Amino acid sequence: MSSEYAEAMRWHEDSRTKDGFMRHPADSPAWTTFDHKYTDFAMNPRNVRLGLASDGFNPIVNMSLSHSNNIDVYMQPLIDELKEFWDTNGVETYDSSTKTTFKMRAVLVWTISDFSVYANLSGWSTKGEFEIQPGCLTEEEVLYQLKGFDQIKFGKLVKNPPLPYNWKKRKKNVCESIVGMLMNIDGKTKDHLKSRRDLEEIKIRGDLHPVPLPNGKVYLPPACFSMDKNDKELFCQILRGDKVPDGYAANVSRYLGTLKSYVRNKSKPDGLIAKGYLADEFLAFCSLYLSSDVETIHNKKSRNYDDVGKEAVLPLFSMSGRPIGSTRCHYDIYIQCREHLKIVRDENPKLCKQQGFIVNGYCFHIKDVENKRKTQNSGVILEALTNSFSSTRDNNSITRDVTYYGVIKEIIELQCSVDQHNIVLFRYDWISTGSRKKVDENWFTLLNFVGLKPDKESFILASQAEQVFYVKDHVNNGWKVVIKTTPRDYFDMDEQTHVDVEAHLQSETSTGPENDEYIDMDIEMVWEI
Repeated sequence: MSSEYAEAMRWHEDSRTKDGFMRHPADSPAWTTFDHKYTDFAMNPRNVRLGLASDGFNPIVNMSLSHSNNIDVYMQPLIDELKEFWDTNGVETYDSSTKTTFKMRAVLVWTISDFSVYANLSGWSTKGEFEIQPGCLTEEEVLYQLKGFDQIKFGKLVKNPPLPYNWKKRKKNVCESIVGMLMNIDGKTKDHLKSRRDLEEIKIRGDLHPVPLPNGKVYLPPACFSMDKNDKELFCQILRGDKVPDGYAANVSRYLGTLKSYVRNKSKPDGLIAKGYLADEFLAFCSLYLSSDVETIHNKKSRNYDDVGKEAVLPLFSMSGRPIGSTRCHYDIYIQCREHLKIVRDENPKLCKQQGFIVNGYCFHIKDVENKRKTQNSGVILEALTNSFSSTRDNNSITRDVTYYGVIKEIIELQCSVDQHNIVLFRYDWISTGSRKKVDENWFTLLNFVGLKPDKESFILASQAEQVFYVKDHVNNGWKVVIKTTPRDYFDMDEQTHVDVEAHLQSETSTGPENDEYIDMDIEMVWEI
């Protein structure tokens, strides 16, 4: 591995911001609790904590992927290597950043899987006659209830004594289940007679209990989400017709085209696709050994990366962003934007009109470009302190936050001689208050842009802009629902992500590093392959 990546292996210890907010797995209680328990492991920050993700396996056997059900067998080599890395001696490893060798150790801390694969990875049964839900018990409770099971064997062809549980699990693809329930698809919906019987049995939601009819059939009262034929057609129209910003809808067909490009011999498409995919994976792995000066899949800039900009003498010119699309340039301009352009009116700047601009992690396009695309990137929102009056006769202004919603009509870049910096402006049609804005009973903001006349003060700095997109309201003609977006590769850290590790160590979850000892139940785990 290159020296840059070897140095990055220590980032969590040397460069991480340690302010109590959870920005990295090292900030989590799991990481810190492990460090308290195993101080010898934590002493070397180059030791590795691993996570095991098992997406795409097929424990329910609804696809012809036999290897998925034998994952416990394939795990045997991993178990052997983990035991070797966990050993106190570790494995001798070369650190290219310090030009030294050290004994590296590793531990598997996290697993990521759906609930069905949980059984294959852990040895717990989550389906069939003795399905259980391990998360309902603490570690001590599980080990206590397993006391007396002298030998637990893993593998498909072995049989273990019945476990002392008979709990039910509820797992299914969430999106598939929601759509199936909304559309009332046979075999997919979760709102059926059996579920209504369950409500009746536990004596809740009496308005949804099944009603027996004289002819022997059963009537299921409609739920709040039940849709008739017209509602279902409208639902499908919205999914099919509305546009969303770049990155909000994965282009599946584009990726399928990539996979198909691997096929050189149509008699063996599956093998060639697998071979091409593995080749990409090998190249991605080998690129870890390249210098950081070489752009690879691991260090390339994100799609909406905007230049960080440079400090300027005037704050107005210190702005980031980069244009996209074609450019048209003009000279000797005059724009009615009183505040933003006072500095540059006498500089005779060069003006360029851009079709798109990336700033603040958002990709913006003008409305004319959007009309030709399958995505919507012209929606903009600005929150600003504004002086307002209750009426024309009122002389006492009130300063308050006002939200402006708009659609970008032009993107203008002023190339000025002042400090050799540029200014980028968005000209947009906007709505803030009045009869063109309302809030519905579900607290969604709705806007009406039909017949909206441009305002003379319709310019904002690109650096002030955030992005929204508008969904057509098919019930109220002319109105659109506002949906706020977040930048790509961005996560909003709020106060809820603050983790008090010391409080966690004193909680019921952990009795402290010196007291958190495993209960010795003498359970021997045997793998049979």
